[in-house]
Amino acid sequence: MRIFIRFQFALPPLKKTPTQERSRQTVEALIEATARTVAEYGWAQTTTNHIAECAGVSVGSLYQYFENREQLFAALIEREIGVITGRLDEQIPFMLKADAATAIRMSLEVAFIYFESNEKLFTELANNWQATGRSDFVDAFEGYMLDAMRMFMAQNYAAYEPLDLNTLSFIMSNATMFVLSRFVSRKPKGVTKEALIAHVTELYSLYFKSKERK
Repeated sequence: MRIFIRFQFALPPLKKTPTQERSRQTVEALIEATARTVAEYGWAQTTTNHIAECAGVSVGSLYQYFENREQLFAALIEREIGVITGRLDEQIPFMLKADAATAIRMSLEVAFIYFESNEKLFTELANNWQATGRSDFVDAFEGYMLDAMRMFMAQNYAAYEPLDLNTLSFIMSNATMFVLSRFVSRKPKGVTKEALIAHVTELYSLYFKSKERK
């Protein structure tokens, strides 16, 4: 059940459109190599030479499809948007049947599983996505949160007062992204994942509690 449509993984415009299976595999290998080299060398230090070497292709082959490393970074961000929204989609049917607190906790747990699957890569993406000049990474979470809230409220409209879902989704998606990225990249002393999930869940669920119809 996929509710998120606007940011499904789609490559940004390429120099050369991969029409054959072999060329599509080359493009996918270059994007995966970008992920690996960013995680290994860091965003700023990654070069097209690193990416081509990791992908097992020549730099010339890389430039057949991508103008520069920034275009590769953009393609990587698009791919990762597809990964995280896809994982959230798997849980949507269960979230829609749950109360607000349970649904919030489930979404946070899914996000953490994604972030922890490759902490080095996510830390680099979280700290540098603005360098691509693209806001898709955060826009995706805003749009996804809005879609999910609309579906949740459609099934629970009788339980809550009318909510400003646009503002609420904007606040929740941006605040959550900032908190999670800071936690993963900084590892603050004395703050555990379990405590963070519990506190964020409580904060958001208290808001929904305050909006319950009397």
